[in-house]
Amino acid sequence: MSLCREVKRPFREIAEDIESPQENPSKRMRTSRAKEEKEAETPRTSAEDPSPVVQVPRRRRKWNLPFSKTLPVLEERATETKEDTNIWIIGSSYIHRGEKAARESFGKNLGLNANVKWFGKGGMRWSGVCPRFYSELSWQSPPDVLVIHSGGNDLGLVPARKLAAAITWDLMQLHKEFPAMTIIYSCINERQAWRYGKPCHINHDRRTVNTLIREAADKFGGKVVHHPLLRFFNNNLYLPDRVHFTQEGNRLFLSDIRGVLKKILHKKKPDFFL
Repeated sequence: MSLCREVKRPFREIAEDIESPQENPSKRMRTSRAKEEKEAETPRTSAEDPSPVVQVPRRRRKWNLPFSKTLPVLEERATETKEDTNIWIIGSSYIHRGEKAARESFGKNLGLNANVKWFGKGGMRWSGVCPRFYSELSWQSPPDVLVIHSGGNDLGLVPARKLAAAITWDLMQLHKEFPAMTIIYSCINERQAWRYGKPCHINHDRRTVNTLIREAADKFGGKVVHHPLLRFFNNNLYLPDRVHFTQEGNRLFLSDIRGVLKKILHKKKPDFFL
């Protein structure tokens, strides 16, 4: 009888040795390394530091802000968009003098977020409006908004209905050639004195022209500026020549034009800004 008894191994361990008699050393190293990393990630305690190791999750930034907090950003972008709007103002001496008065009363660009250019010439009649417009197009792009104040110097020389028909035709042609351009016609204002006729007759023709242009505004897709506060009997609004405006008169005249421009600029905003 042998004094040493053979220790019997479990059948499961013998089967594992048979299936994989030799384990790859590199595989064994990878297995041990993965085990160490796993143990490092799991919370543990020790005798030196009894408090458990707690992992603090990273806070993620939330972008789903309410609309009220994103609105200032949208308004800022809208302002940047409006500054790209180009406005041309063409007309007679009222525009020529109004350019300086506008800077004094409203600052640069009529106080609007737009690029305003002035093209005024003393004594300009309606026949000079379109040539001036096309001469400016020879070296720059057409404007987004075109404002015209002219026709008063034609009263007494051209019959009222013929003048209104000529103005309407030219504005319709401009709209047809530049459909994206908004056209604004500034009505012929009252004066205390007229060069080519009696005030009572000229005022009648002036009202006729303004009425016909207002009725035809839809044909050229435009707007009409009225000047209800510029009355001929108010001496505070006119210079001694009884034609051109004082500082107060210019402020009223330009305020009417500026008010219509503000409405148009507001409508030109993108839909999500309204």
